[in-house]
Amino acid sequence: VFADPLASETIRKIKQWMDTCASDHPGCALRANPGDPMHAIVPKRLIRLDDQPHGCVRLVSLVESVQYLALSYCWGTSKQRGTTKDNLLARQQKIHLAELPNTLRDAITITNILGFQYLWIDSLCIVQDDEEEWAEQSSKMADIYVGAELVVAATQASDCAEGFLHAREEPLRIVPSDFEHHGLQAVVRRTTTHDLLGGYLLREQPLFGRAWVMQERELARRIIHFLPDELVWRCRNTMRCECGTSKDANQPLSLVLDLCKTAISKSDDVSDISFGQHWTILVKEYVKLKLTYPGDLLPALSGVAQYLHRHGAGNYIAGMWERGITYQLPWFRLPSAANDDTAQSTVLLSPTFSWVTASGPISWVEMISDIITVRCVCVGSTSTPSTANPYGPTQHATITIRGLLL
Repeated sequence: VFADPLASETIRKIKQWMDTCASDHPGCALRANPGDPMHAIVPKRLIRLDDQPHGCVRLVSLVESVQYLALSYCWGTSKQRGTTKDNLLARQQKIHLAELPNTLRDAITITNILGFQYLWIDSLCIVQDDEEEWAEQSSKMADIYVGAELVVAATQASDCAEGFLHAREEPLRIVPSDFEHHGLQAVVRRTTTHDLLGGYLLREQPLFGRAWVMQERELARRIIHFLPDELVWRCRNTMRCECGTSKDANQPLSLVLDLCKTAISKSDDVSDISFGQHWTILVKEYVKLKLTYPGDLLPALSGVAQYLHRHGAGNYIAGMWERGITYQLPWFRLPSAANDDTAQSTVLLSPTFSWVTASGPISWVEMISDIITVRCVCVGSTSTPSTANPYGPTQHATITIRGLLL
């Protein structure tokens, strides 16, 4: 592991991981899964890097698809000059790198070094003060992150001002005195102690605490995590660590891909139970994550919902699915500290049967088939979105259940 994250050997390793994935992992190819977009991705806007050596980039709108990277990062509390109605025209001409926060500049740097000309960053490519466009683009997050050739994750940075291309710890060089005249040297560094297979190193990083980021990493076909002391690569097929640790996936490496396996299976009692249980596992993890704006609770999950819908998951109703609904309905609030900033500060306007109305962490009644027998079925549902995002906030929703009444 080299001290410089941009060392030629490190960049060569990233390119090698990408080339191996592209040539040997058919499941990582675009449109390899039913949930993938059925056509090539053309984001509404992209950042073009052709002027980058001169200290400038610009926003472009393309008709035909191109290869691009996408950035996954924490905004943090630092002010960043996002794209607005007032500066959109100017940014289509030129964006000075000096006016961008460090994380965005680092993303542009790594994109350029890897040989790509286009990059997608939410704060630049979406007009931030246009509510209609924001709702429309948030509904396309699945397409954008699935479509990216690589997602660059600023995993170690808790704020956009921090950047992520920092020098790592220098190796410690020891020259044993007994062999000094023979020129023998020993090069050592502190061991990188982590459980890659369990992902604990990643889960401790700031980026993994943000709700918006969950769908970005879950949907990415390929993602590279920049950590304080090394890189971690993950695609749909494998995980690789810069220090040499690796894991090939006999099973999916994400909760969403686990859900996809049950979504595409024929609907019956067993598969519906499995789907409902997998969804509650994902939601339990999701609600622990932080949101700056409580109203983003469903939009930040909408990419996952759209992806699962394409896999055949069925009707989506305010954060729940008609399929396996009887296993999603018995949710309950968990106790949480009043100052717990993972809790939502506002109860959202949603149907009361949905977990979305909970203010804080939640769990579900465990439905053990040997003990509990479900004798009700869902016979219909309706859902009216309140924005242009069909998987976002809900204006009105109903579920019709048929069963025995005591």
